[in-house]
Parts: sequence; structure tokens; C-alpha cells
Amino acid sequence: AGVLELDPTGRIAMANPGSCRVFKVKEVQLVGEPLASFISPQDRKALQDLFAEFAKVTEPQRCRIHVHLGDGGIPLQVCAIMEGQECESILVIIESADLVP
Repeated sequence: AGVLELDPTGRIAMANPGSCRVFKVKEVQLVGEPLASFISPQDRKALQDLFAEFAKVTEPQRCRIHVHLGDGGIPLQVCAIMEGQECESILVIIESADLVP
């Protein structure tokens, strides 16, 4: 499975090898970039809105979202990582490395 750690604004802070395979790039090409820039334009606003909501939460939150990548889609599990009552970062788990048509 692919795993990404994002800052509260949605920029990638860490990417494991599985996520690099899904996006077909090296970690150095992911880190520092907004996750939204790697998914289809039709899903970017929804993902950015989700990250904006997570940045405001005061207790742990998680949800699943399906986004498009190229010709297929990928299911993501998105979790707010809390420090006290602030979202410190966002964990994104790519639930399947196989793109779903």
C-alpha cells in the first residue's frame, strides 16, 4: 500500500515506496508538492476542501475518498494526525496500488 504524510495544507512531507509506484515518480519528486497536483483536475477541489476541513478540526478525523489518476481511480483513506487539539499532519493511505477503472 502507498502511504503519504502531508502537512495540514496538503503538501507531501513523506512518501513510502508504494506511493512512489502508484504515482510513478521518485520520492524526491513528491516531497514538497501538493498531493492535489498529482491527481486529475476534476478531483482537486474536493481534495483541497477536505484538507482545509482537516486543518480546522480539534479532534481526530478520518474519511475515505476516491480520486482519479490518469485513466483509473484510487481509493484513499485520509486521517488527521493530531497534536493536542490541532491537526499536525495528514496521513493518506492508498488503499490499493492497482488503479481501478
